[in-house]
Amino acid sequence: IFALTGVEPHRQKIMLKGATIKDDSAWGANVLKGLKDGATLLLMGSKEEDIPAQPVEKTKFVEDMDDSEIQSALAMPAGLQNLGNTCYMNATVQCLKTVPEFKHAL
Repeated sequence: IFALTGVEPHRQKIMLKGATIKDDSAWGANVLKGLKDGATLLLMGSKEEDIPAQPVEKTKFVEDMDDSEIQSALAMPAGLQNLGNTCYMNATVQCLKTVPEFKHAL
């Protein structure tokens, strides 16, 4: 199975008819009895290279910040004031504000 999928054996979980085939079952008579020609097996697992790497910069939560860091993080305005039917326009302007050229124009 490793040669076909590239999933390391210790990361493989093989299922047959909704039941997990355990390592200790050693593909005994009970497992082989349920395995017929054309039977469908389900392999769950992932390749080592598919595992995401640790983030370079550690996530910083508001609870871990001091007062000056919180003020700089929250310096962006919360949004525009809704004047009736302007909520969609406000959302569009907020999205465009992340584009440097539009931000400079605003």
